[in-house]
Formats: sequence, C-alpha cells, structure tokens
Amino acid sequence: MSARIPSDRAGAQGDAPARKRRDPAHDVAHSSPHEAADNAIAARLDEAVSYHKDLLFGPFFDMLAASDDLPAEMARIVRSLQVFFNKWTVEVILALSQAQATRFGQLRDQLAGISGRTLSQRLKELEDQGLVERRVHDERPVRIDYALTERGVDVAILAMPLVLYLRGAHRADA
Repeated sequence: MSARIPSDRAGAQGDAPARKRRDPAHDVAHSSPHEAADNAIAARLDEAVSYHKDLLFGPFFDMLAASDDLPAEMARIVRSLQVFFNKWTVEVILALSQAQATRFGQLRDQLAGISGRTLSQRLKELEDQGLVERRVHDERPVRIDYALTERGVDVAILAMPLVLYLRGAHRADA
C-alpha cells in the first residue's frame, strides 16, 4: 500500500480550513518595504508549494512506501525532528546562522529572554544532532565558541523560507 496522497485529494475541501490567498499588490501598497519583501517571498513560496507539491513530497512518500517497517521509520523521523519543536531551537539556529562563530554570552544577549540553562540545553541538543559545533580554544582564559556545522547551515537555509512563509501567513490571517 502506497503512502502517497493522491494529488486530487491534496487540498480538498474538508481536509483543512481554506487559507485566504494573498494579494501581493495589496500587500505592497499597505506595508513597509521589509513587510512587502516578506509578503512577496511568502506568496512565491505559496505558489511553489502548490505547484510542486508532488515534486516536494514525492521522495518522502516514496521513502515511506519502500520502508519495511513504517512505524519504526516514522518514529525515527519524529525523533530526528523533535529537537526543532523545543522552544528556542529555531531561534538559536537562526542566531548562529548570522555569524561565523559566537560565544555563549553573545548568543544569550542576542536571544532576549532565554535563560543560560535553556541556551546550554539547546546548544547541547543541537550539538548531539550534528548541527552545532562547540570549539574550545587553547588559550588563557579558555575561550569557547559555537558555530553551525555544514549540516546546521543547510538546516538554517532550509528554515528561512519556512520562517518567511509562516510570517506571511500570520500577517494574512491577521
């Protein structure tokens, strides 16, 4: 049995509440330059997702369909994604994506409201996932900084369109 969602069912009425479509011309006329750029990007992403749904999700559904143990495969996927559902994880990744290397205190200052304990936990989780590298420099006093690994940079790049899309969707719903 294939796990693929038939394309005629994707987005059918009753599956999910219909979202209001953005009117980019209206968004540009009634927003700041940054909001207009975000809205334009979100509108383009919305079109791309609608147009390329099978292209985007096909490999995922093929992987699931080829799995001998679907529950185990889904559990593995959920475990690997779980770190992203913790509070502050996305913020830490995006903050680290803005610099080559960042010290703990600098990172905490960039993320207003995060406690040192929470930041330490998120950095450790991201390090365990192979997304963040902790570098200890051999000098006195000891200097430790954090940077995204190559995989972490890929995740940050992949997260940017989603963040922009969600910002645009949030504004459209308001």
